[in-house]
Amino acid sequence: MTVTIERTGPIAVLGIDPGSTTGVAVGYFELRGSLRETLATRSRVRGFEVEGPWLDQARELADLMTRFRYRAQVEQQLPAVRVRVAIENYTVRLPAAGTNLDSVWVAAGAVACAGDGEDVWWIEPADSKRRATDERLRSWGLWWEGSAHIRDAWRAVAVALDRSIG
Repeated sequence: MTVTIERTGPIAVLGIDPGSTTGVAVGYFELRGSLRETLATRSRVRGFEVEGPWLDQARELADLMTRFRYRAQVEQQLPAVRVRVAIENYTVRLPAAGTNLDSVWVAAGAVACAGDGEDVWWIEPADSKRRATDERLRSWGLWWEGSAHIRDAWRAVAVALDRSIG
């Protein structure tokens, strides 16, 4: 479900790149006329990884999603339509034999455990890598040294912001 929001003003986005090692990125932004302008307004930015068995990760991410929503809506006074969770989607392509499906389990488990997936935007990996190339991440100041997982979470954040701008 896509909810239309005003194309200016504050927004909080949590990006998740699920997998055996899950990348997480979070930031608060002011929507502007372009993605570059919006990203320049970032504040309270964090990036980190979550590791472990898929169910442990799912529970940790569900807790993180709940705390993120609380902080954004209660502490920062943002309406629910201004709080977004952007999760990299996973599409099984045949032949899938031998494919590690941790990302599917982690993402589905986190959304199920968090109890409300209405604010989740599923981001296709091809879309995020096309819109938020390595070069663009560097130019935006979102290049996370040493962690491709956190960089992929930032790609999801960038796509969610770009969609919000219109």
